Amino acid sequence: MGRAALKDSIRYAQERESFGQPIWKHQSIGNYLANMVTKLTAARQLVLYAARRLDSGERTDTEAGMAKLFASEAALDAVRIHGGYGYSTEFDV
Repeated sequence: MGRAALKDSIRYAQERESFGQPIWKHQSIGNYLANMVTKLTAARQLVLYAARRLDSGERTDTEAGMAKLFASEAALDAVRIHGGYGYSTEFDV
């Protein structure tokens, strides 16, 4: 879900224009995209860590929760990038 939200956000940021230029060129949108990539990378690493612990027979409640938290925060950045359209059923985000 996070990767799909990132892909949609990149596409939207390249297509949508504000003040005569694509919105990805605005610093705040670039920051949101960078945060999304960072959070998704961290979430993936947390999932892999939880999987290793699970494979070794340990509990993974906390690790799974941390991974979900990072991934959901990345999805929230996608909504912010889309602005008002992020709350619309017109877009997948």
